[in-house]
Amino acid sequence: MISSSKILLLHRLISAYIFLLVLRALASWIPMNTQLGPNARQLLATLFKLTEPVLRPIRNVISPLRVGAMGVDFSTFVAIILLTFINGFIH
Repeated sequence: MISSSKILLLHRLISAYIFLLVLRALASWIPMNTQLGPNARQLLATLFKLTEPVLRPIRNVISPLRVGAMGVDFSTFVAIILLTFINGFIH
């Protein structure tokens, strides 16, 4: 049996990861040609490194939807929904 403290820790880790996914979604709206300082670039690179391992497999199953010349990526949305469901199930 898993102790309640381990379940609480897992719940908090999943919640923190969902927060990182929301930050990544917001960061994706920043144009890449924007002049960012080195600290901001490092922060974004870290954010992408932390979230990409979860998003890549989802993208392999659900490819971005083409809307004209743009692609709309639903992987972040799907990951948030799945993690929220898992979080609700364990808590």
